[in-house]
Amino acid sequence: MAGTGSTVRPRPPPVALVALALVVGSGSYAALDLFFPPAFSLAIVCLPILPWLRPDFLRSGRTVADAGELVEVVPRFSVTLHTGVITAALALAVLAGALTTYAQRRGAGGDCRLRLADKAEGPVRGWFEGGSGTGARPFRLVHGLNCEGSVRAFQRGSDHGPPPGTPVRAVGIWQRATHPTASRPTSAGTLLLTDVQLDESATGSRWAGGSARLRGRIESRMRELWPETWPLASALILARKEALDPAVREAFAVAGIAHLLAISGFHVAVVALLVGVVIRGVGAGPRRAPAYGAAITWLYIGLIGFPDAATRAALILTFLAAARLRGHPAGALGAIASAGIILFLLDPSVLSNPGFQLSFAGALGLVSLRPAVRTWLDARPLDVVPPALKDAVAAGVGATLATMPFVALHFGRVSVVGIPATLVATPLLSAAIPGLLSALGISWVFPPLANFLAGGTDILLRCLEFLARLCASPSWASVWVGDALLLGALVGAFGGVIRLRLYGSGLRRWVRWMTLAAWASAGAGVAPLVERWAGTGTVEIVFLDVGQGDAVAIRSPGGRWILVDTGPRGRTYDAGARVVLPYLRRRGVTRIEVLVLTHPDLDHIGGAEAIVDGLEVGYVLDPSQATGRGAYVEVLEAARRNGVPWLEARRDVSITLDGVEISILHPDGPTTASHSGTDSNAQSVVLLVRYGEFEALLTGDAPVEVEEAILSDLPSELEILKVGHHGSNTSTSPSLLAQTSPALAVISVGARNRYGHPHGEVVSRIIDSGARVLRTDLSGDIVIRARRSGLYEVRTEW
Repeated sequence: MAGTGSTVRPRPPPVALVALALVVGSGSYAALDLFFPPAFSLAIVCLPILPWLRPDFLRSGRTVADAGELVEVVPRFSVTLHTGVITAALALAVLAGALTTYAQRRGAGGDCRLRLADKAEGPVRGWFEGGSGTGARPFRLVHGLNCEGSVRAFQRGSDHGPPPGTPVRAVGIWQRATHPTASRPTSAGTLLLTDVQLDESATGSRWAGGSARLRGRIESRMRELWPETWPLASALILARKEALDPAVREAFAVAGIAHLLAISGFHVAVVALLVGVVIRGVGAGPRRAPAYGAAITWLYIGLIGFPDAATRAALILTFLAAARLRGHPAGALGAIASAGIILFLLDPSVLSNPGFQLSFAGALGLVSLRPAVRTWLDARPLDVVPPALKDAVAAGVGATLATMPFVALHFGRVSVVGIPATLVATPLLSAAIPGLLSALGISWVFPPLANFLAGGTDILLRCLEFLARLCASPSWASVWVGDALLLGALVGAFGGVIRLRLYGSGLRRWVRWMTLAAWASAGAGVAPLVERWAGTGTVEIVFLDVGQGDAVAIRSPGGRWILVDTGPRGRTYDAGARVVLPYLRRRGVTRIEVLVLTHPDLDHIGGAEAIVDGLEVGYVLDPSQATGRGAYVEVLEAARRNGVPWLEARRDVSITLDGVEISILHPDGPTTASHSGTDSNAQSVVLLVRYGEFEALLTGDAPVEVEEAILSDLPSELEILKVGHHGSNTSTSPSLLAQTSPALAVISVGARNRYGHPHGEVVSRIIDSGARVLRTDLSGDIVIRARRSGLYEVRTEW
């Protein structure tokens, strides 16, 4: 009411509430579906909302005068709605979200890519959809193996293969993904291609692969214009990061500017602005130019394959352009919510996509949080700061705060330098994208001018890469966030929201934000204490899925950790950096009391350097075998560099932590002979873990001869046996099984490894002994939590 002096807080448009209800319904069903049958999960979601579906709108009265739009699309419209209609619409949206997700999962379950048998082999036809390099590339399978669709494919014996969009025929071998909960057909497996040849007879697929072929030609032109920096240019323009150096991608992630490598709203806005300037230059009016720009932007989005973030931005741009064309105002929040609803209805599984979550969180942060941050920056001490800089800081802070929980959830860490790095990188990118597009376009018309523009753009790309490496170089550039801390912060923030809704109506805005931050901080501080209290009285043994290798993490009842082996390392894969360190960081680990390296084979010590550099280590324990292997020397150098003591593991040495006793049963002492292969395994450290009545035996790669030598030291009943040498027939003798009678045998092994591990006779021998068998290649991480009484529980994690 005018003249009362009261401030009416703007309400979110109903379309935003509908989008939220769809997310709630879909997320609730997806969570319940992990534990209950589909029908029961639907019932749990539906029953609470059925009372809200009664036809209240048939009764008179109880109206909301400013209810706003029921569905805000451009042009938007306003109608006066009954409270019952709004409530029923939101309840129906919750139900629609659950039913849509249910239908999507039922439909995806019948997808041929999910039903392909492992190692299925046969002739296939199709084309690579993009990318280059030595890894797997997106491949469009159009014929073969009784299946069609987009898959990941790897061409054996080739670093590059045919250009994107070129029809090929080959022999395909399907390697099914071992992840048992993978429900997205595109991640169901990898197609290994051999005997790849051009398919001259594929006349029907030439038009279908046109966009992929065009991307391939653009990428080839990029190689000519930017011989050294073309992988970064391809990531920025074509959304293809396969050829980008993993070290560069890691630097962008640590610096907090990895979002610049994704084709997002920023890229689409730059492209649309560039197109709009050109269109205005040829005479289009100010109302029609945005519509033309949106149409051309959709062509660009289609060229790069409709990535989620870019599609979201193009939808919002289309809504805003349509509103301007009709002369109506358009709400940003309504446009964002409408785009989310459309993408969800097209593919409900997109809600679980990190890119989708980060994209919409960033957009909502710009709309919801940026104005508040900008208001704070307008305070008197900051009057001298230029408005443009204030706008940039407000946008960076708003987007960063909104995406921070999702970054921590999916990547386990958040960047400390993200906001200042973004402030510097954004102008570079704003100049680089038009330069890249202009050089590419002109290269087909006037190559000398294109080369001139490419030279200037190359400097921008090099500066962008240098900035990422510089910002990522300090050890404090990013902070690891444990799962418990993140969950505690979210629960605390939720509690703060409830507190403010109930008792915060008279508080100023900055007080409300400070209250919310205080509640989130309190939750983050209490959660690790609760986790430690919950673990009191139990020992935890985690067999990490590191591929073809070993890595076992042991947590004492007091929350201290011991790590036994660190997994393998290869040319493109470091289990220590990719698996072990992120897992420990998510668990809130900053220190390893003891790092045990059972023997110097690469599949056991490959990740040790990353662990020693990334965590505080009390001391390293190993058999002290004299070896000149590169990985072993690198670990020694890392230990010296970080001041970590290196001790000899020998029989009768024991480690005691919070009531957990870990005894070394082998070796007897150092060996002076040169060791490789089986000889190295013969010196493998064997550990017996005791916590009250609970006992577990970790045998490393010890062969049968070592097992026979330590039989007299072993208990008559074991709860857990870590099967030796990944299930090889050189270990796990019948006498070992007869002596220990293990209840559970864990095999740490890589999927489809070239050694044939675990050997069938070994698995049969273990099963015949009465033990239950779990394998990391089939079950992922295997977590054992045991009490002093000997009782224990087992769970698997992916």
